[in-house]
Amino acid sequence: MNEPETGDFEAKYEKAMQELKGTPIWKSNYNPPFYKLIRRLGIQSRPPHYNTFLSNSYRMSLYFAAIWAVFLLAFSWTNDDISKFNVVIVSILIGMFFGVVMGIYYWYSFRTNSLTEWEKF
Repeated sequence: MNEPETGDFEAKYEKAMQELKGTPIWKSNYNPPFYKLIRRLGIQSRPPHYNTFLSNSYRMSLYFAAIWAVFLLAFSWTNDDISKFNVVIVSILIGMFFGVVMGIYYWYSFRTNSLTEWEKF
């Protein structure tokens, strides 16, 4: 994911965003909160439509699993039937499912909207 030069990456990123704006894809789908956070932290990250299936699946799995774990702990922790181990396992499994579904969505959306490959920008 790391590009050799910041200027080159930013130029590609802006071209990709312009291309995405010209499609019927919702802005919240091509610039989701997780990717906004990554960019605000100073990490160069392509828009998700231009990442590989595995990259999107992995990132979305981590993102969703973390949120799901916090949700479970916040709202189910008072129930003594749920152990920390179960929260972790359930969060990982739900996160993996979500990540794969989102990876498929971004791959399919890239193909159906005939987007330009990142390297060709």
